[in-house]
Amino acid sequence: MKNSKLSNNLCQDLIIEIFTKLPVKSLLRFRSVSKSLCACIGSPDFIRLYTLRSPDEKLMIAHQFYHKGVDNPFSYIYTLHSESQLSSSPYTNVQAADYPFTGFGVVGSSNGIICLFKTENGISLWNPSTRRKLTAQDRPAWIHTLIPSERRSSYHVFGFGYDAISDDYKILRWTKRDTLEVYSVYTLKTDAWCEIRGPAIHPYLHSCQCLFNGTLHWVAEYKLPIIMYSYHMMTFDLSTGVFSTFPLPGRNWDTSQVTIIKGYLAVISSENANTWIWVRKEESWSVAFKFKTIEINRAYKVLQLSANGDLLLQSLIEGILVHNPETHAQSRLEKFRGSNRVYVMEKYVEGLGLLHMGTSC
Repeated sequence: MKNSKLSNNLCQDLIIEIFTKLPVKSLLRFRSVSKSLCACIGSPDFIRLYTLRSPDEKLMIAHQFYHKGVDNPFSYIYTLHSESQLSSSPYTNVQAADYPFTGFGVVGSSNGIICLFKTENGISLWNPSTRRKLTAQDRPAWIHTLIPSERRSSYHVFGFGYDAISDDYKILRWTKRDTLEVYSVYTLKTDAWCEIRGPAIHPYLHSCQCLFNGTLHWVAEYKLPIIMYSYHMMTFDLSTGVFSTFPLPGRNWDTSQVTIIKGYLAVISSENANTWIWVRKEESWSVAFKFKTIEINRAYKVLQLSANGDLLLQSLIEGILVHNPETHAQSRLEKFRGSNRVYVMEKYVEGLGLLHMGTSC
């Protein structure tokens, strides 16, 4: 990132320090000022540094609409929100985001890149900030041996994240079709898939992925002899490519979600009218919060909202709630006009990923 032409008045280190505090939209404009600024902002070193210091955390919300009497009754509108927008309730003048996909499910996000999947179209990566998208064209070779109907009926599990050791983005794909069970990993740098060894015991995964410290986490159900089941946390290390497991807290069969709260791995468990949030510190679980499920209107998705500890909750009944687990005070954020319910929430930070890759959208 050293370049003597960056400025005649400011040293390059100071310029870089200032740039890491700017939103992506501003950086994209500065790239057109001069070749030296364009080279600085687009350099791999600056992109990595900006990712580490990303100043703007956002949330992508999918609002579901139901249309009665049509073949495809559900449609979706996506909105992007900063924390400042979510801190006021209800939020107003919300605009739909330019979402360049139809019918894709969200796998996860990492460093501002969101991974999406659709059976017929495969996997795509999208950066809402830079408006760049990339499609993983090359699927695992064995998938091409399946007929189209078999591909649609296969059971898929995905994981997505950034591997800091190799400085690469990776996608884990686990596909099960009858007795066929294959694990493959896609790396962005090679744009190719490679089959890997799966876990010793093949579980059924109950939760969506959670990326924590470079490792993917899921709640996994293992079938034991005599019609019994065991529940553990299953992990996949993106750097080493190794699967492992460790115990869940308490009565773990009711654990529904894995997330990150205040910088710690956390799980949410519910039973009858009670909900627990457990956090894991130094390989030990402890209860961070406990409250009545009715107080949060059967929320089934929990995210940390801000530094003050408020939780952002996704509820089938009330839409989106901001809940203080200590005082139990809560407020409701209005759904997008005309929508039936909130369908997906995905938290991400702004980044410059895919800046030189894929296509503009």
